[in-house]
Amino acid sequence: MIIEARLLTSNQNVDVLRFELNPPVDVRLTSTDGAKDLQVLFVELLKLLINDQVEISLIENPDYKNQMYFNICTEYILDLNKDLAEAKCEIKELGADFTGELGAATLSELAENGN
Repeated sequence: MIIEARLLTSNQNVDVLRFELNPPVDVRLTSTDGAKDLQVLFVELLKLLINDQVEISLIENPDYKNQMYFNICTEYILDLNKDLAEAKCEIKELGADFTGELGAATLSELAENGN
């Protein structure tokens, strides 16, 4: 499964990296709430990883003008894809024990603890 991500500027003039999930998840790059946004994103990605291979693709937005954030997010997405691939391998190794016992509450706890 390929998830598209785009950089944009919100109505509040905040730089956002939007992940096209259902519903979309916005990571506010220039807001104090950005860390919370990342936790929400990680939980959603882990849920998807249980049943599917996940890869993030950064789509260039011609309307977005902050090249510095584009460069940073390009590198971040590369690292995130490596982490997702490693997490998927761990999930496969754990097999049914992982998927049978790991629910949304546990995923939320993992994200909150930064694991």
